[in-house]
This record gives sequence, C-alpha cells and structure tokens, in this order.
Amino acid sequence: MPIRILVVDDHRMFAEALAATLSNIEDMTVVGTATDASSATAMTRSLRPDVITLDANLGDEDGVDVAQELCETPTPPRIVMVTCVDDVDRVLQAIWAGVVAWVPKETGSVILADAIRAAARGHAWFPPDLLGAVLQTIVTASAGQPPDGTRLGALTPRERQVLRCMLAGLDRGATAELLGLSLNTVRTHAQSILTKLHVHSALEAVSVALGAGMRPGAGPAFARRLGVVQTTRAPDVAISRSYSQRGTGKTSTRPAAIGVGVLVRWPDPATHAGT
Repeated sequence: MPIRILVVDDHRMFAEALAATLSNIEDMTVVGTATDASSATAMTRSLRPDVITLDANLGDEDGVDVAQELCETPTPPRIVMVTCVDDVDRVLQAIWAGVVAWVPKETGSVILADAIRAAARGHAWFPPDLLGAVLQTIVTASAGQPPDGTRLGALTPRERQVLRCMLAGLDRGATAELLGLSLNTVRTHAQSILTKLHVHSALEAVSVALGAGMRPGAGPAFARRLGVVQTTRAPDVAISRSYSQRGTGKTSTRPAAIGVGVLVRWPDPATHAGT
C-alpha cells in the first residue's frame, strides 16, 4: 500500500508544490496539507497519516514542539523535518521530540522520497554532514560514555555540557563564554536541568549528577578549556608546638602537618597563558 503523507508547512505555495511532487511518486499518496500547528494536529488525528513532512519553523510555532505533540497522538506518525534549518542543537532537540529524519529543503525529490520511505519503515535519515556533527556533539557532551538510565538520561547533550560546567564550579557567565552561548540561553538550559532532575537548586543538581557518576571532565585539555588549575597540596611541614605537661614541670613538642589547597579560575585562559 502507498505511504500516506501529510504535508505541513507555513508557506502554502511550498506545501502545495511539495504535495504535488510527492503525489507523482508511485508508492506515495498525499492525504492533505496544513499550514499551521492546530490544523496539523486535527488532520493527524482524523487522517492518521503514516508520515508527516514538517518545517522546523511553522509561523509563530516551533516545529519541534509541534513534532513532539504529534508524536503523542493515539496513532503517532513518523515525522520527517523538511526545513532550511541546519543548526545541530535544533536537530538534537528534534530527535528527542521524536523526529526520525531531517531533510534540507534544497534536497532533491529522489533523496526526500528515500528519507520518507526510511521513516515509514521505522528507520532514520539525516544528511551525512549534519549526522557527523550531531554524533560528535553527543559524544563530546557525554565525554565518550554511553547513555545512562539515571535521571541524567533525560538531559540533552547541551544540558549535559552546562551541568558539567556547574560541576566544575563555573558561574553562568563563564559557562556562556566557554560554550559560546548567550547568558539567557545558559539560564534557560540551567532551568531545564532543574526541571528534568526534579530539583530546586543548582546545588541539588550537582548532587544528583555526582551521585549518577558524572564528573566535570578529565584530562588537561578539559582543564585548559575551563581555565581551571586543579587543587594542589604543599608538602607536609612539621611545626613544633610546645606546651607544658601539667603537674610534671616538663615541656613537650608535638609535630603538626598542614596542607595548602589552591583553585584558580578565570574566564579567558588565553589572557593568562603565562600564569
């Protein structure tokens, strides 16, 4: 049976052109087109398409949020994003929302049809160059560790990066500079972390992360990126402390040991290269 497709895009002309193109493919049939989130949701429930092509920017609506809502319907369709957006963070958000394919709008109809067929069979499809960046981001954010079944598993790769910075003791300003984000974006990620971990403060989030085995990062490369000099300890120094032994008239000395801990942080390691 042909793959039943619902086309969703806020540009009506593009939606109609895409629908016409897909209708001419032998194993596909377009059951409808929608230009906004509410119409897409209603048509998904009534028409029950196998696959939905969806733009990441749907007018005033976020296509990723719409995708998540559509995936929560009684008979969830496979979502194929057909969009001009190529931001890695957006792709990751879409994957967590349930999107199984991401196709640039400039892609030819043959490749789009292959992506739709793959989605209909339960497979995923992403452009090779974008897929490489997505995988690299996931590996970097997880420090090479496989996904876990703890509450940390609910965090996105970017949220894990922010949480690692929290573990390292960085404030939001330093975190924003390190990760190349705006302060508002870091604040949003931090709030999302608290919500997903079911905690009320950064201190509680750090406690949960440590309990799950997360560490701020290892190796000199990570330390240089954070601008952190790890705690150091001075050699033990013997100190003679004299005191009188009561009732004997004698004095005694007792050695004591001290240690010095140093922790240095700065926002821009490059300006302190010689420190």
